Amino acid sequence: MKIAFILPGPAALPVGGVRTVYRLAMALADLGHRVTIVHPVTWLGQTRLGPLRLLASWAKHAVLRDFTPRRWLPAAPGVRLRLVPHLSQRWIGAADAVVATGWRTMAPVAALPASAGRRLAYLQHFEDWDGGREAVLAAWRLPLEKVVVSRWLLRELAALGQAGRVVPNGIDHDLFFTEMALEQRRGPSVAFAAHGLTWKGTAVAVAALERLRASWPALTVEAFAPEPLELPPWVGLTVNPRPAELRALYNRAQVFVAPSFSEGWDLPACEAMACGAALVASAIPVREEYAEHGRNALLVPPGDPDATAAAVQRLLHDETLRHDLARAGQATAGELTWQRSAALFEQTLSRPGR
Repeated sequence: MKIAFILPGPAALPVGGVRTVYRLAMALADLGHRVTIVHPVTWLGQTRLGPLRLLASWAKHAVLRDFTPRRWLPAAPGVRLRLVPHLSQRWIGAADAVVATGWRTMAPVAALPASAGRRLAYLQHFEDWDGGREAVLAAWRLPLEKVVVSRWLLRELAALGQAGRVVPNGIDHDLFFTEMALEQRRGPSVAFAAHGLTWKGTAVAVAALERLRASWPALTVEAFAPEPLELPPWVGLTVNPRPAELRALYNRAQVFVAPSFSEGWDLPACEAMACGAALVASAIPVREEYAEHGRNALLVPPGDPDATAAAVQRLLHDETLRHDLARAGQATAGELTWQRSAALFEQTLSRPGR
């Protein structure tokens, strides 16, 4: 089957939704499908270039191949990567299935003629931080088949009278795995993913760990982010880490904090679990996919630095609990594979379209 995934822009920066599309595409290619990932030359809705500048930019990036995630994701064997100046039938071409991957790509895909192929939307979050709620809702109502990464997104679709199928995310187990035994990790050590978007909860993580430093002066705190951020000097920040660097960071951490107010699917939380860090996470709907309080994680109210600090402190004090949760998290993460995701996506495509 010929499948085309339509991204909302280039893939030069480490964006979780882009990485998910790449990994799903690679797993589908492993199943024998002919997969193409289409990248507009600029991020939709964010940059407007005149026709001449657009074509010049397209030619430049097509030659340099810098629209691909060469630094932060391994090469995509078996997957064709294309850079296009416009999302139109002329540039997208025909396929058995054309898959929109962000709300801004849904209207161009919905506008394609039937001859372009079966049209789907791959929903990874409710992206109301980009363009507003009404714009996202309008995109979701477009006549596209819907595939979602989590059950809470399926419930959001149902509230609109829309149907969909769940294809959970996987973890890059070839990149993220335990290479440092739990007993060998120097503590106290905590890590988290930082981001400039407020709903990612970076301020909550910082406030919580600031509280802990009074009783744990030797506390080591590491964070990573896609772009430079202003963080306290006691936070060691790695910007745009390569996979091996990120794996090492996860493996140094005794505890990983995932403080988001909302997530479609939280890749860093799952990757940290795969690498043996005990998880402290905000109790948001997506956690039902992989986190259970007291079994493989400690869940706390979103936006509560005091509760977050208390949970982290509990794990730093109680080695037995920390190791029990970490091992249970490793087992849970082991079940999340891109092979499973690709098989479920393939099943969706094998069913009759609407």
